[in-house]
Amino acid sequence: MGLPVELLNRRGATVPTTLDRLSLSTVSVEPLFGDRNIGGNATAFVWQQAEKYYLITNWHVVTLCDANTGYTITNNKPSPNKLRALFNTDSLDYWKVTIDIPIRDHDDLPLWRIHQLHAPGKRIDIVVIPIDFDPKLHGIKLWPVNTIASIKLKMTVGMDVFILGYPFGSELPAFPVWKRGSLASEPELIGLDGTHYYLVDTASRPGMSGSPVILRSWKHHLLETGRPITTQFDDVPIDRFIGVFGAIVGPAGSSSDRDGLGRQPHRADYSRRPAGSISRDVTVRALERRA
Repeated sequence: MGLPVELLNRRGATVPTTLDRLSLSTVSVEPLFGDRNIGGNATAFVWQQAEKYYLITNWHVVTLCDANTGYTITNNKPSPNKLRALFNTDSLDYWKVTIDIPIRDHDDLPLWRIHQLHAPGKRIDIVVIPIDFDPKLHGIKLWPVNTIASIKLKMTVGMDVFILGYPFGSELPAFPVWKRGSLASEPELIGLDGTHYYLVDTASRPGMSGSPVILRSWKHHLLETGRPITTQFDDVPIDRFIGVFGAIVGPAGSSSDRDGLGRQPHRADYSRRPAGSISRDVTVRALERRA
């Protein structure tokens, strides 16, 4: 549902408009070593667990390594130690608040959390990064995707999905592009071959790594239980978050897309689990279709 807002443009004029709340859940990010961008740009999004907030993105975004092989996807570059993230202001104006989030400690150990089964070949390309600052002190408002897109819609092969990310970087006003894709393999077969992924057919671009993947339905809906429901308004959709999209472009121009698509939103208590022990994440590979 559109959220009525009044954006201040770069000239300071007020512009009445509406924004989809899911567009507010995404965050443009850049992997840094010190103050130097070493990995281009990518996408993350906000997640809430109890009273804690987190950023979720791809493992390859924070490591610059291929989640399938474990090998580096960049040449002669150090591992990122920070993510530069652009958050929405609490007034939802034209500008963003830039925060550099540490992702490694002083001993170069990761501060993110990963799937308990993460290993090369598993294609589990998801990390969870605690947001340890107080958003209110920075004039930031967070829009967790799991509080917006939580309806258990049924997933079937061939359905359209939307991938919300930043293929053109973080140029203001830095709201995401909604790219359309389709489920290209049977969701019920996840995990049967030990790889914990399914396919999404989409025209991918760099910068979409870490994007939330959304299943959206209008008017007449089918729930995961098989029960049909009808909502009152044709123009008010309901949504289900189904996973995390990932795309890698290799140093020699080769490419492979991956999704970290969860069968259901994560229910682990991230604040109490050590790194490497997040449960119920499964990852997914995307079937790339270049435009």
